[in-house]
Amino acid sequence: MRITTTLSVFLCIYSAQFLSPGSVLAHHSRANFNRDDPVEMTGTVTNYKWLNPHLYVDLELADGETWVLEGHNLPGAMRVGWTENTLTAGDQVRVGVTVDHNPDRKFALMAWLLTPDKKLLGVFSNRNLPDIEGAEIVQVEPTGSATPSKDFSGTWRASVNNFPLFEPPLQWPLTELGRQQASSHDQDDDPLNRCIMRGTPRTVFAVSSSKWERFDSHIRITKDLDNTVRTVWLDGRDRPDDWQPDRLGFSVGEIQGDTLIVETRGFSPDKWGNAAGLDSSDKKIVTERYELSRDGLKMDVSYTISDPVYLTGSATVGGNYRIVTDHVFADADCSIESSTMHLLFK
Repeated sequence: MRITTTLSVFLCIYSAQFLSPGSVLAHHSRANFNRDDPVEMTGTVTNYKWLNPHLYVDLELADGETWVLEGHNLPGAMRVGWTENTLTAGDQVRVGVTVDHNPDRKFALMAWLLTPDKKLLGVFSNRNLPDIEGAEIVQVEPTGSATPSKDFSGTWRASVNNFPLFEPPLQWPLTELGRQQASSHDQDDDPLNRCIMRGTPRTVFAVSSSKWERFDSHIRITKDLDNTVRTVWLDGRDRPDDWQPDRLGFSVGEIQGDTLIVETRGFSPDKWGNAAGLDSSDKKIVTERYELSRDGLKMDVSYTISDPVYLTGSATVGGNYRIVTDHVFADADCSIESSTMHLLFK
């Protein structure tokens, strides 16, 4: 089996790749990978799967052993130079990975990959890649600087403050039902594993970028990867009598100076609708605040949930958005094969 444990230099590269802010976000936890022992593999690509939410590479080693290698989500992969045509079956590649804690699982998370024509690609970042003789680092040069937003419009990337996206919110004021649910949390039950996308408010700090478009009567928010479209009405309209409750709810916003305040009601009961491991009811109310910075490049963001079925009081989560440029939205529906791949290695 051609797997080589690398030197401490690779450990530093690994840390920079995976532990940099925002780089570890995904649609599932990565705690199963052994971060303390990154390794290097050389083998033949037998399948390259350009799928939403994650790309995958099937790699056959010299001894015939086959590994499944997980990559970034599609927008993240495109940001560092990956395309649908980066690899093809039969390619001989060299790849840096961190493997599953269980040695019986031939499952690993990629950090970088060297193609047959000596193109060196990062997986989560192109910073701090290994020094490989003759290799050319693939760089994606931005075509321009970010355009400041004056009216909340733009493409935004989220970052959450000290809130575990994959763990239940045991610190929240939970009802007995809420505490029972949160205490029995199992990541495998995440609706995302079945391509059921997050509703409000979980979509607010979801890993994928969002495009905000401002119109006279409303703001339209398109979420990458999720392929969801949310409308925030700005004209004071009431929720229609024939409104069909759903996971996103009916959102009405008010702009006060540089701050957008959004209230959302009209929800359907939703599995994990409040947070990971915590369902939500049709009594949920969500209030969001988006404060645009003076330079128009950031927003301070927070949301507050009340849901008397699962919470004895309100709960607030905060973070920020930063505007991005040259973002290419992934034009791909969620793939059950991709969203459940990690469950095959339990």
